[in-house]
Amino acid sequence: MPTTQNAQSSFSIAGDPYEPGLALLCGQFVQAAYDMFRADMENLTPPPSPSFPAGYSIVAWIVLSELFGDTESKRFSRFAAHSHADANRTILAIRGTADLEEWWDDAHYAPVPFERPNCGNVPEGFDKIYRTMSLRLPGVQAASQTAPAGGFAMQVSDLVKSLSHSAAAPVTLCVTGHSLGSVLATYFSLEYGLDAIKYKFQDQIRLSLYTLASPRPGDGAFVAAFNALRLNSWRIINLQDLAPWFPPGYGYTHVNTLAPPYDSSGKVRNNPGCWHALKTYLSLIDPRLLPSTECRLPSTQPFVSPAALSNTEQLSHSEGPVTVNIAINIGPRE
Repeated sequence: MPTTQNAQSSFSIAGDPYEPGLALLCGQFVQAAYDMFRADMENLTPPPSPSFPAGYSIVAWIVLSELFGDTESKRFSRFAAHSHADANRTILAIRGTADLEEWWDDAHYAPVPFERPNCGNVPEGFDKIYRTMSLRLPGVQAASQTAPAGGFAMQVSDLVKSLSHSAAAPVTLCVTGHSLGSVLATYFSLEYGLDAIKYKFQDQIRLSLYTLASPRPGDGAFVAAFNALRLNSWRIINLQDLAPWFPPGYGYTHVNTLAPPYDSSGKVRNNPGCWHALKTYLSLIDPRLLPSTECRLPSTQPFVSPAALSNTEQLSHSEGPVTVNIAINIGPRE
Protein backbone atom coordinates (compact mmCIF):
# COMPACT_ATOMS: atom_id res chain seq x y z
CA MET A 1 0.00 0.00 0.00
CA PRO A 2 1.39 3.47 -0.90
CA THR A 3 2.44 5.63 2.01
CA THR A 4 1.42 9.19 2.79
CA GLN A 5 4.99 10.36 2.27
CA ASN A 6 5.16 8.88 -1.23
CA ALA A 7 1.79 10.34 -2.19
CA GLN A 8 2.57 13.92 -1.10
CA SER A 9 4.83 14.73 -4.01
CA SER A 10 3.81 18.35 -4.50
CA PHE A 11 1.60 20.99 -2.97
CA SER A 12 2.64 23.96 -5.15
CA ILE A 13 0.19 25.42 -7.64
CA ALA A 14 -0.11 28.33 -10.05
CA GLY A 15 -3.58 29.69 -9.34
CA ASP A 16 -6.27 29.26 -6.73
CA PRO A 17 -5.85 27.25 -3.53
CA TYR A 18 -7.50 23.86 -3.16
CA GLU A 19 -11.19 24.33 -2.35
CA PRO A 20 -12.93 21.33 -0.72
CA GLY A 21 -16.32 22.91 -1.46
CA LEU A 22 -15.55 23.11 -5.17
CA ALA A 23 -14.12 19.59 -5.09
CA LEU A 24 -17.38 18.36 -3.57
CA LEU A 25 -19.49 20.17 -6.18
CA CYS A 26 -17.34 18.71 -8.94
CA GLY A 27 -17.77 15.21 -7.51
CA GLN A 28 -21.54 15.66 -7.34
CA PHE A 29 -21.62 16.58 -11.03
CA VAL A 30 -19.67 13.43 -11.85
CA GLN A 31 -22.12 11.42 -9.72
CA ALA A 32 -24.93 12.88 -11.81
CA ALA A 33 -23.14 11.74 -14.97
CA TYR A 34 -22.97 8.18 -13.61
CA ASP A 35 -26.65 8.30 -12.64
CA MET A 36 -27.74 9.62 -16.04
CA PHE A 37 -25.84 6.85 -17.79
CA ARG A 38 -27.19 4.12 -15.52
CA ALA A 39 -30.76 5.34 -15.95
CA ASP A 40 -30.69 4.89 -19.75
CA MET A 41 -27.48 3.46 -21.20
CA GLU A 42 -28.69 3.78 -24.80
CA ASN A 43 -29.55 7.48 -24.59
CA LEU A 44 -26.76 9.77 -25.87
CA THR A 45 -28.50 12.90 -24.55
CA PRO A 46 -30.18 11.88 -21.27
CA PRO A 47 -32.06 14.37 -19.06
CA PRO A 48 -30.58 15.46 -15.73
CA SER A 49 -30.77 12.90 -12.93
CA PRO A 50 -32.33 13.60 -9.51
CA SER A 51 -28.76 13.93 -8.20
CA PHE A 52 -27.98 16.76 -10.66
CA PRO A 53 -26.84 19.82 -8.64
CA ALA A 54 -29.36 22.64 -8.44
CA GLY A 55 -28.75 25.95 -10.15
CA TYR A 56 -27.25 24.47 -13.34
CA SER A 57 -28.59 23.25 -16.66
CA ILE A 58 -27.05 21.01 -19.32
CA VAL A 59 -25.78 22.92 -22.35
CA ALA A 60 -24.11 19.97 -24.12
CA TRP A 61 -23.60 16.24 -23.83
CA ILE A 62 -20.33 14.46 -24.54
CA VAL A 63 -20.34 11.10 -26.29
CA LEU A 64 -17.53 8.71 -27.19
CA SER A 65 -17.01 5.51 -29.12
CA GLU A 66 -15.95 2.27 -27.48
CA LEU A 67 -14.52 -0.81 -29.16
CA PHE A 68 -15.05 -4.29 -27.74
CA GLY A 69 -13.65 -6.88 -30.12
CA ASP A 70 -15.06 -5.97 -33.55
CA THR A 71 -18.01 -4.06 -32.12
CA GLU A 72 -18.00 -0.27 -31.88
CA SER A 73 -20.66 1.59 -29.92
CA LYS A 74 -21.34 5.18 -28.93
CA ARG A 75 -22.09 6.02 -25.32
CA PHE A 76 -23.15 9.06 -23.35
CA SER A 77 -20.36 9.72 -20.93
CA ARG A 78 -20.19 13.33 -19.89
CA PHE A 79 -21.86 16.72 -20.05
CA ALA A 80 -21.26 20.45 -19.83
CA ALA A 81 -23.46 22.30 -17.35
CA HIS A 82 -23.93 26.07 -17.13
CA SER A 83 -24.61 27.99 -13.93
CA HIS A 84 -27.79 30.04 -13.64
CA ALA A 85 -26.42 32.25 -10.85
CA ASP A 86 -23.04 32.92 -12.45
CA ALA A 87 -23.48 33.47 -16.17
CA ASN A 88 -19.76 33.01 -16.80
CA ARG A 89 -19.35 29.65 -15.05
CA THR A 90 -19.47 26.24 -16.74
CA ILE A 91 -18.73 22.74 -15.40
CA LEU A 92 -17.43 19.94 -17.62
CA ALA A 93 -18.06 16.64 -15.81
CA ILE A 94 -16.66 13.30 -17.00
CA ARG A 95 -17.70 9.98 -15.50
CA GLY A 96 -15.40 7.01 -15.15
CA THR A 97 -15.52 3.39 -16.26
CA ALA A 98 -18.99 1.92 -15.96
CA ASP A 99 -19.17 -1.36 -17.89
CA LEU A 100 -17.22 -4.21 -19.48
CA GLU A 101 -16.51 -2.43 -22.76
CA GLU A 102 -14.89 0.50 -20.98
CA TRP A 103 -12.84 -1.76 -18.72
CA TRP A 104 -11.63 -3.55 -21.86
CA ASP A 105 -10.46 -0.27 -23.38
CA ASP A 106 -8.88 0.86 -20.09
CA ALA A 107 -6.78 -2.32 -19.83
CA HIS A 108 -4.62 -1.50 -22.88
CA TYR A 109 -1.61 0.24 -21.34
CA ALA A 110 0.99 0.17 -24.13
CA PRO A 111 2.36 3.68 -24.78
CA VAL A 112 1.28 5.69 -27.82
CA PRO A 113 2.12 9.33 -28.64
CA PHE A 114 -0.35 11.90 -27.37
CA GLU A 115 -2.10 13.55 -30.28
CA ARG A 116 -0.37 16.91 -29.74
CA PRO A 117 3.33 17.09 -30.75
CA ASN A 118 6.04 16.98 -28.10
CA CYS A 119 3.67 15.83 -25.36
CA GLY A 120 5.09 12.40 -24.65
CA ASN A 121 3.26 9.08 -24.51
CA VAL A 122 0.00 8.00 -22.92
CA PRO A 123 -1.68 4.59 -22.38
CA GLU A 124 -3.23 3.31 -25.60
CA GLY A 125 -6.65 2.50 -24.13
CA PHE A 126 -7.10 5.93 -22.53
CA ASP A 127 -5.93 7.67 -25.70
CA LYS A 128 -8.28 5.68 -27.93
CA ILE A 129 -11.29 6.69 -25.84
CA TYR A 130 -10.26 10.35 -25.68
CA ARG A 131 -9.83 10.66 -29.45
CA THR A 132 -13.49 9.73 -30.03
CA MET A 133 -15.00 12.35 -27.71
CA SER A 134 -17.36 14.89 -29.27
CA LEU A 135 -20.14 17.25 -28.22
CA ARG A 136 -23.85 16.86 -28.76
CA LEU A 137 -25.68 20.19 -28.65
CA PRO A 138 -29.38 20.64 -27.87
CA GLY A 139 -31.59 20.99 -30.93
CA VAL A 140 -28.91 20.01 -33.44
CA GLN A 141 -29.02 16.79 -35.45
CA ALA A 142 -26.33 14.33 -34.37
CA ALA A 143 -25.17 13.76 -37.97
CA SER A 144 -24.23 17.44 -38.30
CA GLN A 145 -22.37 17.64 -35.00
CA THR A 146 -18.71 17.07 -35.78
CA ALA A 147 -15.66 18.51 -34.09
CA PRO A 148 -14.14 21.57 -35.80
CA ALA A 149 -10.64 21.62 -37.22
CA GLY A 150 -9.24 22.48 -33.79
CA GLY A 151 -10.56 19.24 -32.27
CA PHE A 152 -12.60 18.47 -29.19
CA ALA A 153 -10.79 20.94 -26.91
CA MET A 154 -11.46 23.81 -29.30
CA GLN A 155 -15.07 22.70 -29.66
CA VAL A 156 -15.58 22.95 -25.90
CA SER A 157 -13.73 26.27 -25.71
CA ASP A 158 -15.98 27.75 -28.39
CA LEU A 159 -19.06 26.52 -26.55
CA VAL A 160 -17.92 28.02 -23.24
CA LYS A 161 -17.09 31.38 -24.83
CA SER A 162 -20.51 31.45 -26.50
CA LEU A 163 -22.17 31.10 -23.08
CA SER A 164 -20.43 34.14 -21.61
CA HIS A 165 -22.74 37.06 -20.80
CA SER A 166 -19.94 39.54 -20.20
CA ALA A 167 -17.06 40.19 -22.53
CA ALA A 168 -15.26 42.04 -19.73
CA ALA A 169 -15.21 39.11 -17.29
CA PRO A 170 -13.26 35.90 -17.93
CA VAL A 171 -15.26 32.70 -18.29
CA THR A 172 -14.69 30.10 -15.57
CA LEU A 173 -14.52 26.50 -16.79
CA CYS A 174 -14.19 23.82 -14.12
CA VAL A 175 -13.23 20.44 -15.57
CA THR A 176 -13.69 17.37 -13.42
CA GLY A 177 -13.75 13.59 -13.58
CA HIS A 178 -13.51 10.37 -11.59
CA SER A 179 -11.25 7.41 -12.41
CA LEU A 180 -11.00 7.11 -16.23
CA GLY A 181 -12.91 10.40 -16.39
CA SER A 182 -10.04 12.08 -14.55
CA VAL A 183 -7.57 10.97 -17.22
CA LEU A 184 -9.84 12.25 -19.99
CA ALA A 185 -10.26 15.54 -18.12
CA THR A 186 -6.48 15.83 -17.89
CA TYR A 187 -6.05 15.20 -21.63
CA PHE A 188 -8.66 17.83 -22.40
CA SER A 189 -7.02 20.35 -20.06
CA LEU A 190 -3.62 19.89 -21.72
CA GLU A 191 -5.14 20.42 -25.16
CA TYR A 192 -7.09 23.41 -23.89
CA GLY A 193 -3.93 24.98 -22.45
CA LEU A 194 -2.01 24.52 -25.69
CA ASP A 195 -4.89 25.97 -27.72
CA ALA A 196 -5.24 28.91 -25.33
CA ILE A 197 -1.62 29.85 -25.97
CA LYS A 198 -1.75 29.22 -29.71
CA TYR A 199 -5.00 31.11 -30.31
CA LYS A 200 -4.45 33.68 -27.53
CA PHE A 201 -7.62 33.16 -25.50
CA GLN A 202 -5.94 32.34 -22.18
CA ASP A 203 -7.39 35.55 -20.71
CA GLN A 204 -10.93 34.71 -21.88
CA ILE A 205 -11.39 31.31 -20.23
CA ARG A 206 -10.04 30.56 -16.76
CA LEU A 207 -9.76 26.80 -16.28
CA SER A 208 -9.67 24.77 -13.06
CA LEU A 209 -9.09 21.00 -13.10
CA TYR A 210 -10.31 18.85 -10.19
CA THR A 211 -9.73 15.12 -10.64
CA LEU A 212 -10.78 12.31 -8.30
CA ALA A 213 -9.08 8.89 -8.18
CA SER A 214 -7.11 9.50 -11.35
CA PRO A 215 -4.90 6.76 -12.79
CA ARG A 216 -1.54 7.84 -14.18
CA PRO A 217 -2.28 9.71 -17.43
CA GLY A 218 1.07 9.60 -19.21
CA ASP A 219 4.84 9.39 -19.09
CA GLY A 220 7.37 11.94 -17.86
CA ALA A 221 7.32 13.92 -21.12
CA PHE A 222 3.53 14.15 -21.02
CA VAL A 223 3.58 15.30 -17.41
CA ALA A 224 6.30 17.88 -18.14
CA ALA A 225 4.22 19.31 -21.00
CA PHE A 226 1.16 19.52 -18.76
CA ASN A 227 2.95 21.02 -15.76
CA ALA A 228 4.66 23.62 -17.95
CA LEU A 229 1.25 25.18 -18.64
CA ARG A 230 0.85 25.94 -14.90
CA LEU A 231 -2.88 25.31 -14.98
CA ASN A 232 -5.00 25.55 -11.84
CA SER A 233 -5.00 21.77 -11.36
CA TRP A 234 -5.80 19.69 -8.27
CA ARG A 235 -5.56 15.91 -8.01
CA ILE A 236 -7.64 14.34 -5.24
CA ILE A 237 -6.78 10.85 -3.97
CA ASN A 238 -7.75 8.44 -1.24
CA LEU A 239 -4.55 6.90 0.14
CA GLN A 240 -6.22 3.47 0.26
CA ASP A 241 -7.27 3.61 -3.40
CA LEU A 242 -5.18 1.51 -5.80
CA ALA A 243 -6.26 3.28 -9.01
CA PRO A 244 -3.85 6.24 -8.68
CA TRP A 245 -0.95 3.75 -8.82
CA PHE A 246 -1.99 2.35 -12.21
CA PRO A 247 -1.16 1.73 -14.96
CA PRO A 248 2.22 0.29 -13.94
CA GLY A 249 5.42 0.61 -15.93
CA TYR A 250 6.30 2.59 -19.06
CA GLY A 251 7.37 5.55 -16.93
CA TYR A 252 3.75 6.59 -16.34
CA THR A 253 3.30 9.16 -13.57
CA HIS A 254 1.03 11.98 -12.36
CA VAL A 255 0.59 15.65 -13.19
CA ASN A 256 0.59 18.43 -10.59
CA THR A 257 -0.89 19.22 -8.17
CA LEU A 258 -1.73 16.78 -5.38
CA ALA A 259 -4.34 18.03 -2.91
CA PRO A 260 -3.87 17.11 0.77
CA PRO A 261 -4.66 13.38 0.56
CA TYR A 262 -7.72 11.81 2.14
CA ASP A 263 -7.64 8.46 3.95
CA SER A 264 -10.58 6.05 4.10
CA SER A 265 -8.96 3.78 6.71
CA GLY A 266 -11.59 2.82 9.27
CA LYS A 267 -14.27 4.73 7.34
CA VAL A 268 -15.37 2.22 4.67
CA ARG A 269 -15.21 -1.54 4.23
CA ASN A 270 -11.78 -2.90 3.48
CA ASN A 271 -11.93 -3.70 -0.25
CA PRO A 272 -10.62 -2.04 -3.44
CA GLY A 273 -14.08 -1.24 -4.80
CA CYS A 274 -14.99 0.75 -1.71
CA TRP A 275 -11.62 2.51 -1.64
CA HIS A 276 -12.16 3.65 -5.24
CA ALA A 277 -15.90 4.42 -5.22
CA LEU A 278 -16.92 7.99 -5.96
CA LYS A 279 -19.30 7.98 -2.98
CA THR A 280 -16.34 7.16 -0.75
CA TYR A 281 -14.49 10.18 -2.10
CA LEU A 282 -17.50 12.43 -1.54
CA SER A 283 -17.85 11.20 2.05
CA LEU A 284 -14.16 11.93 2.68
CA ILE A 285 -14.42 15.46 1.32
CA ASP A 286 -17.61 16.11 3.30
CA PRO A 287 -17.94 13.78 6.35
CA ARG A 288 -21.67 14.60 6.58
CA LEU A 289 -22.19 12.43 3.50
CA LEU A 290 -22.30 8.65 3.61
CA PRO A 291 -20.40 6.07 1.56
CA SER A 292 -22.54 3.67 -0.46
CA THR A 293 -24.61 1.15 1.46
CA GLU A 294 -22.27 -1.68 0.40
CA CYS A 295 -19.25 0.18 1.75
CA ARG A 296 -20.54 1.49 5.07
CA LEU A 297 -19.16 0.10 8.27
CA PRO A 298 -21.70 -1.20 10.80
CA SER A 299 -21.12 1.83 13.03
CA THR A 300 -21.71 4.38 10.23
CA GLN A 301 -24.64 6.66 10.96
CA PRO A 302 -26.32 9.09 8.56
CA PHE A 303 -25.79 12.81 9.04
CA VAL A 304 -28.75 14.48 10.76
CA SER A 305 -29.29 18.21 10.40
CA PRO A 306 -29.85 20.23 13.60
CA ALA A 307 -33.40 21.00 12.45
CA ALA A 308 -34.21 17.29 12.37
CA LEU A 309 -32.91 16.56 15.87
CA SER A 310 -36.20 17.68 17.43
CA ASN A 311 -38.16 15.17 15.35
CA THR A 312 -37.40 11.82 16.99
CA GLU A 313 -39.87 10.02 14.76
CA GLN A 314 -37.82 10.91 11.68
CA LEU A 315 -34.74 9.39 13.27
CA SER A 316 -36.47 6.14 14.15
CA HIS A 317 -37.36 5.14 10.58
CA SER A 318 -34.66 4.10 8.08
CA GLU A 319 -36.85 5.28 5.20
CA GLY A 320 -37.40 8.70 6.72
CA PRO A 321 -36.69 12.06 5.03
CA VAL A 322 -33.10 12.33 6.29
CA THR A 323 -31.90 9.13 4.66
CA VAL A 324 -33.82 9.81 1.43
CA ASN A 325 -32.44 13.32 1.13
CA ILE A 326 -28.88 12.13 1.48
CA ALA A 327 -29.40 9.45 -1.16
CA ILE A 328 -30.78 11.99 -3.62
CA ASN A 329 -27.92 14.40 -3.04
CA ILE A 330 -25.13 11.97 -3.81
CA GLY A 331 -26.84 9.29 -5.92
CA PRO A 332 -26.15 5.57 -6.19
CA ARG A 333 -22.74 4.10 -5.60
CA GLU A 334 -20.12 4.34 -8.32
